[in-house]
Amino acid sequence: MNWQNEKDQKAIFSLGLLALTVLLIGFTAAQVISMTRGTSQGPLLTRETLDQITNGNNSRQYLDAYQTAADKLSRKNMFVPPPAGPAEPGDCTAIFGDEARIGNRWYKAGDKFGDAEVIAVGPTQVTLLFEDQRITRAPVLKLEEQSSRNRSSRTSSSRDQSRNSSSNRRRGR
Repeated sequence: MNWQNEKDQKAIFSLGLLALTVLLIGFTAAQVISMTRGTSQGPLLTRETLDQITNGNNSRQYLDAYQTAADKLSRKNMFVPPPAGPAEPGDCTAIFGDEARIGNRWYKAGDKFGDAEVIAVGPTQVTLLFEDQRITRAPVLKLEEQSSRNRSSRTSSSRDQSRNSSSNRRRGR
């Protein structure tokens, strides 16, 4: 008796799945039919699209309008930083003859790198053209070199002072 009940339960479950399948097929067919018929805005969209294609000037206006809208949206997005302008040239670390070391490379007058151009290399400074403005860069020591030189000059000056004071003591005796 239990065995027959199991067969009945399986048959009912199979019929339920078959009914669900038929129902889903009906919904899918309804969706396909509604998509092929289109919406009431279809003719309007088609007419507007044809106007944009046939009139070249209008298409430029539409594209410009869409571009400005996209720019406004990108500026309002708080998760994406605003696009950065061109990077300013780095510091000049050395000048040797008619070449200047900017960043990790040596450049001569007339060389271009990034958005900058080397206009002139002088004995103490380099003149660059960046965004239609003249910029001068002079060789600077790196902070590490400056601090090590300051430390060495402090220790040598303290040695000199101790020598002077010891020699003054000897003279005073």
